[in-house]
Amino acid sequence: MFARITWGQVAVDRLDDVATTLRPAIDSLTHLDGYLGIAVLANRTTGAAAVIAYWDSLEAMQASESAASTARAMVRGGPVLEVKEVDRFEFVLQDRVAPPMANTFVRVTDARAAPEKLDDMVTFVRGRVMPVMKAQSGFRAASVVVNRETGRFLAATVWNTAADREASEAAVAPLREEGREIGAAPSTSVERYEAILVEIKQAATV
Repeated sequence: MFARITWGQVAVDRLDDVATTLRPAIDSLTHLDGYLGIAVLANRTTGAAAVIAYWDSLEAMQASESAASTARAMVRGGPVLEVKEVDRFEFVLQDRVAPPMANTFVRVTDARAAPEKLDDMVTFVRGRVMPVMKAQSGFRAASVVVNRETGRFLAATVWNTAADREASEAAVAPLREEGREIGAAPSTSVERYEAILVEIKQAATV
């Protein structure tokens, strides 16, 4: 599975309008071959947002580029979402104990690793991080996506409540630093979101 992620900025006072405003752009993608769904994440304090489109293959994602560009043009510079960045990723790990749904809470760790170290980082997450995360109260899912050309590595966890997510931070913080060292990443950044809209056809375990 593959993902195209669009990062942007949302007017905080318009967060509840995001799903409705993005609907025409989302609907323009749903008929495309290989489309698996969409998730819209936003931080209610900062307005940081991410729109994730899921595809069943690299070929399907690449074939959708023109349509995706048109969809971004529909919202770019609009009153709700200001597009900042777009990147493309391969799913290398996905593990769920509960189905995907809106009104859940997400933490995303973003690292720029050495490309040749990505598989080592994934092995570390699978073997060391996942058992710890699954033991935390409120855990719903985890996924890792990578850009093998640039070495970019995103690890996301999903939680029932914001309190669950924050309570897990003590357990994950030392593992995050260990993973950064394994990947030879100069630094990591962490963003926290609420899932505003989730429409995913398939929730595979990779």
